[in-house]
Amino acid sequence: MKNKKNNSKKSSKNSMYIITILFLCVLIFRETRIKKNKGNNHYQKKLGPSKLEIQGNIIWSYLHNISVRYIPNEKNKEEMKIILRSVCNYMVCPICGNHWKKILEESDLDRVLENRNNLMLWLCEKHNEINKKLGKEIFECKIENILEKWG
Repeated sequence: MKNKKNNSKKSSKNSMYIITILFLCVLIFRETRIKKNKGNNHYQKKLGPSKLEIQGNIIWSYLHNISVRYIPNEKNKEEMKIILRSVCNYMVCPICGNHWKKILEESDLDRVLENRNNLMLWLCEKHNEINKKLGKEIFECKIENILEKWG
């Protein structure tokens, strides 16, 4: 019986990885097509957005979208930890991946994952910290703003 439980847990984790990877692939494909067809900007037409920019937008969109749909229970908490920790393994930029690992190490994920609002606000704050370093626009981290944009 114990072996069945272990296999069930492994299957659940594997399914979560597969779903996450498939979702990211669909978003990458969609984002790339949108970006290619979107701008009238000469620079964008000539060079297109960088892989880092495309991937960053996709990863943040994915994380914000799942945070809005997060329901805190033991299974979801563990799966969310896996997702948050695994994202850095698939980043084009190793510096970005290491920075994300550092953010996770410095964060109290148990507190963050206590409820949906904590997770949404934490992600928004971390996203703003990174955007500030990159000289990008800062988003006003209020629950209603987060829900309006990603809900």
